[in-house]
Amino acid sequence: MNTPLGADVLSYLRAKRKRLTPASYRTYESVLATFALHFYGLRLADFEPPVGIERLEEFLDDRWGSLSARGYNRNLSVFRDFFKFHALRDRIHGDPTLPIERAKARGVYRETYSDDQVRAIIASQPELRDRIACRLLLQYGIRKGTLQRVQLQHFDHVRRRLSGFTKGGK
Repeated sequence: MNTPLGADVLSYLRAKRKRLTPASYRTYESVLATFALHFYGLRLADFEPPVGIERLEEFLDDRWGSLSARGYNRNLSVFRDFFKFHALRDRIHGDPTLPIERAKARGVYRETYSDDQVRAIIASQPELRDRIACRLLLQYGIRKGTLQRVQLQHFDHVRRRLSGFTKGGK
């Protein structure tokens, strides 16, 4: 990134590479690249409070304000860590993210499928692997991300057990 902010983003990402999972690293990289390109001509010092607060708040709202509270807050967290990193290194004197409030999650109404619906969904799958995947999701409640990481080697045929790996490889 050949922008003034791009150099700050790269130094931050270089330092965070050892601490973030590959998926988190890609998220941070994407969010901060969008930020650096949007504010092409600005420097880190241009985000000093109070002007930086307003700039960042408007950017977050324009770019991610229509997302769910969880999505918006994830992106805000990226910026909080980015500005905290630079503030601790005295590259910026004030953190513009401190006064920005997190979005409040609204109550989400969720319903489960009835037993008949679950059986119908599983039965409608033409491939055995798809029926197995639906059964793991609907009857055992594993998460989509865990299912995406399942490999044949994770199945213990003797004990008839499947090891699933969640977010962060746990």
